[in-house]
Amino acid sequence: MAQAKQSSKAVDKRKKKKWVSIYSPSSFGSAELGESYVNSAQDLIGRNIRVNLASIMKVKNSNVRIKFVAKEVKEDKIITAAESYEILSNHVNRIVKKGKTKIDDSRIITTKDNVKCTIKTIIITRTKIRGGLAAVLKNEAIKVIENEVKSKTFDNILEDAISFNLQKLLKDSLKKISPIQIVEIKYIGK
Repeated sequence: MAQAKQSSKAVDKRKKKKWVSIYSPSSFGSAELGESYVNSAQDLIGRNIRVNLASIMKVKNSNVRIKFVAKEVKEDKIITAAESYEILSNHVNRIVKKGKTKIDDSRIITTKDNVKCTIKTIIITRTKIRGGLAAVLKNEAIKVIENEVKSKTFDNILEDAISFNLQKLLKDSLKKISPIQIVEIKYIGK
């Protein structure tokens, strides 16, 4: 005897996916960072998005990358928060020249809103200098950065770095000690 075939309907286990837009926070003009093809917008919460700063703001410097983290969903749109500011490594390699002194520093400092952030700086002098003067420059830079960071929130520090106000403040205080060519903030992040 032949067994009767059971009729089974194919169950579609795949959920319907949709495109979800990702937007920057209002401090960056609520610019669209991109889109993602996901089952639900909630799947993107906590994901990192790295974007070149020149693509979302009108700035000349295209050597800066901002990292955003998806925080919340509003009407099938993902709203992000800025997580870090970083200069591309090839830009750092280009600005360091022979016959100059490069002073690097990395600090973890707590901001006014109790966020522990890492700040990495690079100072390049106009000429080669001796070790004692380099230490004096580094200590002065540490004092200026700590005073500035402790008096502001993390978002304000990011805005100052993007608008070069923090770099200008550092350069103005350091050029009294020795001629400075470049002061850059290599990294600010949580």
